[in-house]
Amino acid sequence: MIIKQTNLNLVYPRIMEYRKKFANSEDILQQYFMPSTILPIPEQVQDEVPRIIAQTKNGHSVLNIALSVSSFITNYNGEFLSDWNKCKEYLAQRCSDIYQIIESMTENNNTFVGLITNVEIDDLDGTGLEILKKSLFGEDTEKMGKLYDLSCKLTYVYKRRYYINITLQNLREFSVQQYSNGRTCITGERKHTISASIDINDRYAANNDMDYESKKEAFDEILQITSNIIDNKLEYLVRKGEFVYDE
Repeated sequence: MIIKQTNLNLVYPRIMEYRKKFANSEDILQQYFMPSTILPIPEQVQDEVPRIIAQTKNGHSVLNIALSVSSFITNYNGEFLSDWNKCKEYLAQRCSDIYQIIESMTENNNTFVGLITNVEIDDLDGTGLEILKKSLFGEDTEKMGKLYDLSCKLTYVYKRRYYINITLQNLREFSVQQYSNGRTCITGERKHTISASIDINDRYAANNDMDYESKKEAFDEILQITSNIIDNKLEYLVRKGEFVYDE
């Protein structure tokens, strides 16, 4: 399994006087982040457009802070690609500081938080399409014609608080020939894998409870749920079509 990317998203009511509030808290980020850039974005531009950007010191991640949402996007390489525990520790450390600064700017008023983790499974005995057809649909795909690609999203509700979304799809990597006239031509398929996107958030609680406020402990539990799925459940889902989350 290859850990490709994670994307943390924090959603909150509109921040007022964001420049002043960020200036008062910016030192929180100095352990892991380079100095931030405040963009000259006019007030009338949509709230979702980032106003502040901060990159981690080694350049693997970027924090985007907008008036109503923040994202922390990480692309993994090296030893992290095959070691989720390293990724988990990395996220826990940096997201602790991110929560401090966002909660300072929002006055502890967050709507919901979500973590998307994208992984790739490449140690396959067959193509990704063949494995997903067998594990998810059995023999029923015979009635669906000759499938070329397959994408499937599963959604569960956990503890009447969290959505657990898992999207599976087969991927194809192609060999490409470059010619002297500048044209390229695909010469064949060289690799077949399965992509899995694990998206867990507490939006269910936010949508169904008017008094709900998302706290850092929601992120901590989301990170633990993600770890449990990656370590104990994803392989069974991909290879056998088995998935239950009730623990």
